Amino acid sequence: MRAHTTFAWLLAALAVPLACSSEDKPPGLGEGAASGTSSRSGSFSADPGGQSSVEPGVGGQPSGGASDGPAVGEVGGEGIYVGDGGAPANPASVCSRDAEWTTTPLEGVDTAADERLLAMTPDELTLVFSRDDALFVRDEAQATPVTVPLGYTHALGVALTADGLSLIVVAEDGSRFAEVSRKARGTAFSASASTARFTVLNNGQITSGDAFSSPALSADGQSFYYTARKGPSVAYVYRAYGAKLSETERQDPVTLGTEDGQAKLVVSVSSDERTLFVLDEALGYVTGLWSETPAAEFSGAVPFEGFETVFTSEDCARMYGTTEVDGSLGIVSGTPK
Repeated sequence: MRAHTTFAWLLAALAVPLACSSEDKPPGLGEGAASGTSSRSGSFSADPGGQSSVEPGVGGQPSGGASDGPAVGEVGGEGIYVGDGGAPANPASVCSRDAEWTTTPLEGVDTAADERLLAMTPDELTLVFSRDDALFVRDEAQATPVTVPLGYTHALGVALTADGLSLIVVAEDGSRFAEVSRKARGTAFSASASTARFTVLNNGQITSGDAFSSPALSADGQSFYYTARKGPSVAYVYRAYGAKLSETERQDPVTLGTEDGQAKLVVSVSSDERTLFVLDEALGYVTGLWSETPAAEFSGAVPFEGFETVFTSEDCARMYGTTEVDGSLGIVSGTPK
């Protein structure tokens, strides 16, 4: 059993402009964030100084484009809208940026091999993870191998529906999304993949030529986040929604875009869609991005140094992730201190 890990989430907001031109060069998510230190054992601390304010966009779909609107209350959604005219309430996000966590290796999963947590249901009952090159699904305490259909791979990321009955996979060439299903937890996924849910997205890829990766599905199944590479240098994060995921919107191109080939790979999204976790290739670890209101861009950044993936339970009372300890990657779980 590996030693336990302790780390803290501390606010490190980015100053994000409300609009940018195509010539704006997106900064790394670590720029403007509080500096931190980490050790081999995974201990993490961050300097609470260096906070900056963010002027969020208001209106539209969650994480949509910015527009004029009333000022918000406290940073991080911890307050209530106080504007005139009966402005809607701005509840606190389910995941707190100030939470401090203690993590330990996930019992029954952690071994000397490299294990990466790739997907998790909000109820924490089903996890999908890789062990070296093999893929597994763990329902409660039982882990069984998963065979990905020919032409698809888990190397570009996978996602789970909230009931744990469908696994979203990506084509080896990044040209399409598909899903494999099963009748009940504890049973095997089908050997054949269906693209029906992603017909609109996949048809659009034929025209755009985007290379898809890194899928993440919201807890209610209404939002589908993913990363799309446009050639060797440009990449953006998108959210698809609506009937058959027929509507798409690009997320903030400054915070979640790149022109240097170092993409922001979607990992997971909180149950209220107020926190998006991405693996920043430029930094080599996960960054959590918080929206100031349910309608604002993902902007307030918190670094998770040393973590390749981060997932949270539905109420954000527990977190799970992939980190390196004692020379190999392992899966840990954590609770607030």
